[in-house]
Amino acid sequence: MGETKYIVVETPMGGSEAIIFGSLLSHKEVAKNYHVLSAGFCTLGDNGEYSVWGESVSLGIKSKKEHVWILNKLG
Repeated sequence: MGETKYIVVETPMGGSEAIIFGSLLSHKEVAKNYHVLSAGFCTLGDNGEYSVWGESVSLGIKSKKEHVWILNKLG
């Protein structure tokens, strides 16, 4: 089973939203219509909160720990 990937994108109204997806897609494929603020990999912990790490090689964008709250509001 592959790793879970994520991107945080800017919304048209100036906010931020997270998109979480599986390893069969590349960050670049998912991000093609968005302005990406951060990208990498994520894990949902036993406590029900996400952690993020790494980077998207295809986008050349790193994960940002300060964006983890955006992923956590999905749950």
